[in-house]
Amino acid sequence: MRRAFRKPYVYWIIAIFLAYFLLNSFLSDFYSTLLVVPYYLDTLAWGKFILGIIFSLIIAALVALSSVCIYIKHKTRKDVRKEEAVTCVAAIGGLATGICPACISGLMPIILDIFSVSFSWATLPFYGLEVQLALILLLLLNLSWACKTK
Repeated sequence: MRRAFRKPYVYWIIAIFLAYFLLNSFLSDFYSTLLVVPYYLDTLAWGKFILGIIFSLIIAALVALSSVCIYIKHKTRKDVRKEEAVTCVAAIGGLATGICPACISGLMPIILDIFSVSFSWATLPFYGLEVQLALILLLLLNLSWACKTK
């Protein structure tokens, strides 16, 4: 794990984090949401809104860190198929929930819309935050697998 925070890997972590978060912002149309926030200041659930943003930042950081740890482990010719698969699933899950799952559509509703299925994370009990929390826990578990030396 310490090796991931040395040069040049720390630059890769930053680059992957920024690329992932910007892609997530673009796919979830979050910039459009930010433009209308001033109009809904009184009705916005600030706790859920801010928690969704924080969870998205944590997911982006964990995806970046897991990716670099997997790459480092892969360079030493170790088997990392399980870690690669879990990171991929969690990264796609993070993109599916978007930045604020209750505010905007995200990738999953867009995909389901192709098949004429109406879906929104806002229909879940905690407005999709539970999906983001599950992804964070999955990425933390995966990070412990990826950083473990055999």
